[in-house]
Amino acid sequence: MGTGVATYQHEHHRAAVLALLRDRADHDAAVPALTELELEARFQHPDAEKGHAWRVHTGPAGVDGAMLVSFVGTKRTSLLLAVAADADHPAVAGALLDAAPRDKRLLTTCRASDTDAVAFFQAAGFVERYRDVRLRREAHDVELLDFPAWASFEVDGTLDADRLAAALVRIHGDDAERDIPTLQARIARPGTRLLYLKTPDGDHGLCIVTGAPQVEASMREPSGRSKVGLLEEVGLSKSVQKKGLSRPLVRAGLDALREAGFAYFEVTADRRRQAAVELYEREGFAIVDEDVHLMRKDDA
Repeated sequence: MGTGVATYQHEHHRAAVLALLRDRADHDAAVPALTELELEARFQHPDAEKGHAWRVHTGPAGVDGAMLVSFVGTKRTSLLLAVAADADHPAVAGALLDAAPRDKRLLTTCRASDTDAVAFFQAAGFVERYRDVRLRREAHDVELLDFPAWASFEVDGTLDADRLAAALVRIHGDDAERDIPTLQARIARPGTRLLYLKTPDGDHGLCIVTGAPQVEASMREPSGRSKVGLLEEVGLSKSVQKKGLSRPLVRAGLDALREAGFAYFEVTADRRRQAAVELYEREGFAIVDEDVHLMRKDDA
């Protein structure tokens, strides 16, 4: 078997890449352990352009590195880089990064606790853009809070991807994910529930709860199920922000995680939005790590 960087071939490399992502999640939770459906949706997503820029690195034992690429608009490229725990990380990651698309602003994310990864990207010319804090607490009973009379709370038992897409557009505008297969893969993960804040004008709030995909092996049950329940998305449209709805929505999400039997609750918040971080700290969360978002301006 040859070694070095090769173009990703979906049918040939899919199983190896899924195993690689699981390996990285088990060791340090630095990258998400994607399901087969999620990897398929990521490959088929318009932003991936059929994976033409995806790359794998093969060593003596097979695939020991992968770079999954998404094109964001016309000037940016998002990179998910994963290297096997027993591989020569600087060499494999460096070879993959050398194969990244040129004339783009390259975006990537790594955990602050993975100091080697942060140092690798900084040495390769990446600079920090911003950080998300990752907060966690033990699970216990949650006291639900009332919503105002003009709003109500609803759990969507049908997991309707079209409804989710419409809500995301109301909340995030042009930055919302609209690709239905991607959303279907996202909500097909075991234990996922969609919670909506409804008003007479439709859905204006959202909370997605699921098992955290980025947790180390010690935070998984023998079956592989995550012990950590994640508030993956808590958002409100601009029309209902600053009306006292965030905390009731967060409490509803936490209660859904408690009902699902998770031992821990986790959430992420943009460190630039201190009010959001403080909201979770008041709910008993403590910061356990940070996600560092980095960029290299190769288009300069």
